[in-house]
Amino acid sequence: MLRFGTQSILLDGAIYGAIAGAIATWSISSILALVEASMGLPIGAFYSIIGITLGMDNVVAASYFGFGLHILIGTLMGALVGAAIVRLVSNSPFNGILTGMVAGIIIWLIIFLPITAFLVQPSITQIVTLLALTTNFSISTTEINQFMQTTALSSVLFHLIWGALFGFIISSLFRIKSYRNTNWKTNLESYMANKEDQQASRIRFRVLGIGVLAGFLASACISGLILVVEKTIDIPVGTFYLVLVSSITQTHQESVNMIVAGLLLHLFTGSIIGAIISIPFALRDHRILSTMHKYAPIYGLVCGVIIWAFLFVPVTFWVIMPLLGDLDQNQLIVQQTPVGTAASITVGELLSINDKILIGALVFNMFYGLVASIIVKSMTGKLVSHPNTIQEISM
Repeated sequence: MLRFGTQSILLDGAIYGAIAGAIATWSISSILALVEASMGLPIGAFYSIIGITLGMDNVVAASYFGFGLHILIGTLMGALVGAAIVRLVSNSPFNGILTGMVAGIIIWLIIFLPITAFLVQPSITQIVTLLALTTNFSISTTEINQFMQTTALSSVLFHLIWGALFGFIISSLFRIKSYRNTNWKTNLESYMANKEDQQASRIRFRVLGIGVLAGFLASACISGLILVVEKTIDIPVGTFYLVLVSSITQTHQESVNMIVAGLLLHLFTGSIIGAIISIPFALRDHRILSTMHKYAPIYGLVCGVIIWAFLFVPVTFWVIMPLLGDLDQNQLIVQQTPVGTAASITVGELLSINDKILIGALVFNMFYGLVASIIVKSMTGKLVSHPNTIQEISM
C-alpha cells in the first residue's frame, strides 16, 4: 500500500501535470495556427482533418471537435506524465524541461504517428471532398498529403516544445507549492529520499522495458515467419498486414505503405503485449519470481493461447471477416514485381482457408509467448538474487 504522503504527492503530480499539459497543448495550438497561415491554409485545417477523420461531416464542427480533442488528450497525457515523473521534475527546472522533452517524443511515437498513419492518411480523399463541398477553400489530395507530411515531420519539434513547456510549468508549480506549504515540502522530500522505493521502482521499470524489447523481438520473429509462410503457400507476401490495415481503416487500396503500416502495428502491439507478459517478473515476491523463472516456457505458451483467444480470434471474426465478406469474392490480391506478378489470391480463396489461418495463428501466438517469456527470463535472471529486488513473505 502507498503511504498517505506518497498518494498526496502523486495526486498533486497528476493535477499539476494536467494543468501544465493543458497550457502546453494550447500553446502548441497557437504555433500550429501560424504554420497553417504560413502555408496558405485556413486556420484550423489540422483540427478539421482530425474531426473529419473521426467521422464528422461538417468542417467547422470538425475543427472545434479536433481542437477540443487535442486539448483533452494533452491534458490527460500531462496528468499521466506528471504523476510518473514527480521525482525527476519537482526540484529542478532543467530536469523538468529535459524529462518533458523525452515525454513529448514518446507521445509523438505512441499517439501522433499511429493516428496519422492509420486514421488520417486513409481518409485523405474524404477530407479533400468535404473541404471542397462545405467551404470556399479548395485543396488537392497532393497538397493535403504534403501538409500532413510536413506536419508529421515538424510535429517532432512541436512535441519537443510541448515537452519543454510542460516540464518547466510542472516544475515551477511544484516549487511554488513547496515554498508555500512546509508540510507538503517535507512529504515531498521524504518521498524523494526513500531510496528503497526508488530502487524497486527503477527495477520494475527496467523489467517492463525488457518486456517491451522481448515483445518486439518475438513479434519480429513472428513477422518473418508470416512472410515466409505466405511465400511458401503462394499467397502474396504481406497479405496478412494488408488485410489487417484495410480492416481497421476500412479502405480497399493495395499498396506497400499499407503493408508497412500493418507490420509496424504488429510490432507495436507485440511490444505492448510483451510489457504485459513481463509484469509477473517485476513483482517483489521471491516465491512468484522463482516460480516465473522455473516455469517461464509454460507461462509463455499459456500467454500465447490467451492472446490468440482474446485478441486474434475476436479481431478475425469481428473486424477482418466482415470486411472480406463485403468485398467482391473474385477480387484479386496481387503481389507485383518488376518482372511481373509473383503471386495472387482472390478474396474468396482467402476466406476459404480461414480455418487453416486460425490454426496456424494459434501456433504462431504460442511461439510468440514462448520467445517473449524466455527473453524476459534470461534478461531478468540476475534480479531474482538481487537483495533489493525481492521481499520474503513471512508465513
